[in-house]
Amino acid sequence: MSGTRASHDGGRPGLQELRAQVEHSREELGRTVEELAARTDVKARARRSATEAKQHMAAKTGHAKEQVAATVGTPRGKAASLAAGAAAVLVLLMLARRRWHR
Repeated sequence: MSGTRASHDGGRPGLQELRAQVEHSREELGRTVEELAARTDVKARARRSATEAKQHMAAKTGHAKEQVAATVGTPRGKAASLAAGAAAVLVLLMLARRRWHR
């Protein structure tokens, strides 16, 4: 069992130490390969990006809804709501007119 001796023989590592080093290297290499695979997985990155964008837009939409709800109760908010409604009706009329002339 001369291969299982510790590193007392002239500074050479023993079998146990070599096995531990190999196992550590394997684990480290496995982590590196996983990180590289994650970086090159374009579909997963695109999905992650899309999810983040959806969450960001949902947060902004929620904030905008809160602001609109807060301003609708005021006279200025009511006027803005009426103006927005009138603008929407005008846009719809313009689109309908275009279709009729085609």
